Amino acid sequence: MPEPRDLVAYVDEAMRATTTEEGRSIYVMAAVAVVVSDQLQARDTLAAALQGRSSRFHWRLEQPARRRAMLDTIATLELPCLATTCSYAGGRKQPRARTLVLQRLLWELTQLGVRELVLETREEGNDAKDRVSIAQAIRAGLAPEELLYSFNRPKFEPLLFAPDAVAGAVAAKLGEGEDQYIRRLAEGQLRVIEMRD
Repeated sequence: MPEPRDLVAYVDEAMRATTTEEGRSIYVMAAVAVVVSDQLQARDTLAAALQGRSSRFHWRLEQPARRRAMLDTIATLELPCLATTCSYAGGRKQPRARTLVLQRLLWELTQLGVRELVLETREEGNDAKDRVSIAQAIRAGLAPEELLYSFNRPKFEPLLFAPDAVAGAVAAKLGEGEDQYIRRLAEGQLRVIEMRD
């Protein structure tokens, strides 16, 4: 296991209305951990997986073949993946679901020795809400006081393609029962923690 601060987690989310439980939605937050010394190679490999067709990968807009190709790239890189999910009723609970999955993800990543996060930005107002959730997690002992975190855009940070793809694959499985994507990852590469609100 790498030393603390040797792992950086890249974080993104996905949301789906489920087909299995009427009126419920699912919020997925995924993290992909990268050893600091491997970041450049992983970044280049993920960017190359776009095959020059665009400047970023976004699960929601991608065709199935491109989704599979991105997940195959993540599997080849052997990047450890973690997803926390929350099933909730009604749109008003979405902010609470995000807080729950983010704080649980922080705790799980802390157990792995992650001390730095890069989250996909959701613009300043929503990033501020995440800062509050992270501060609450630190005060509650769910994350270390020395946790470093920042926000970035996938257009400028290709490592954010990975958690977007993982979150999309988990959401497709849990929300739509579609497992063709999640099966692209290597056995044991992904851990999913499900919660209900």
